[in-house]
Amino acid sequence: MLLLPLLLLLPPTSSTLLPRQSTKSRLTPPPGCLSVGPTQAHKTLTAGLAALPPSRQSCIFLHPGTYAGQTNITSRTALLTIYGSTSDTSDFRANTATLTNTLSSPDAGSLIASATLHVDVPHFAMYNVNVRNGYGKGKQAVALSATGTHVYHGVALSSYQDTLYARAGTQLYTSSHITGAVDYIFGMASVWISHSVLTSTGSGAITASGRSTPSDPAWIVISKSKIEGKEDLKGRVLLGRPWRVHARVMFQECVLGDVVSKSGWGPMAKDAKPLFYEYANTGPGAGGKERKMSTAAKGLVGVEEVLGRGWREWAGDVAAGSVDGK
Repeated sequence: MLLLPLLLLLPPTSSTLLPRQSTKSRLTPPPGCLSVGPTQAHKTLTAGLAALPPSRQSCIFLHPGTYAGQTNITSRTALLTIYGSTSDTSDFRANTATLTNTLSSPDAGSLIASATLHVDVPHFAMYNVNVRNGYGKGKQAVALSATGTHVYHGVALSSYQDTLYARAGTQLYTSSHITGAVDYIFGMASVWISHSVLTSTGSGAITASGRSTPSDPAWIVISKSKIEGKEDLKGRVLLGRPWRVHARVMFQECVLGDVVSKSGWGPMAKDAKPLFYEYANTGPGAGGKERKMSTAAKGLVGVEEVLGRGWREWAGDVAAGSVDGK
């Protein structure tokens, strides 16, 4: 078992949950990247995507700005990487490029159709970009819908209900910020979220795992992250509920704020047999005798169990370093 990093022994501020990396800016396009921005030839991400051949590995640099409207990334066979302008690449706090839209799932016709950013390609990476669905309370409204083997580092995702739809595949999220109120991390993908901040803005469940069979290898693992929320939410936030019968979620080595309900977990799918784990967490919301629907954890879940043996090869040095706490 790995020893608990020193950073988790510090006072539970947002910054203590983020790996200690040297500050490095990205204010100009990396070599070979297509520029997208208000003063560039390609003013929207959609326009930039149209200029790139789908079968060639490519990258896009988003200059500072707010990019309104939906973006769909599909039909690409080669790796696409999107970089956002930032004065500090280590996490989300200095991001200056934001994708935003306001559309609910019922109004759009489906969860995917409501997404501000819909990515359905085999391989994808995104660094230091904010993605927002501004619909608000009342209906499902996806910020990011992701399908494939993906890496998201230093991103900030925000909505109210169904913020992150990790639809399918294997996905890594590091040094990021995810905000929502109801089921704001959900889906059928196998997901590892590390050194991130999850902020609840309303009462509800953080996760809603879509694992539907006992043989499904999918996990949602929240590791070495901070769970926080608005002051009026004390004891009103659930760690998760089962969207599908065999939901499987782990919170490990996290700082759980006082917003976390004493019961910890809640019901959703009929006749559910979820596997809801907690291990080595700290903070006022950490597990106790009043937990419901929880399963005893024997130890930490390893990254390879969730992302597969070759995960470092596709995760890249930055995201892998964040997982390692570097």
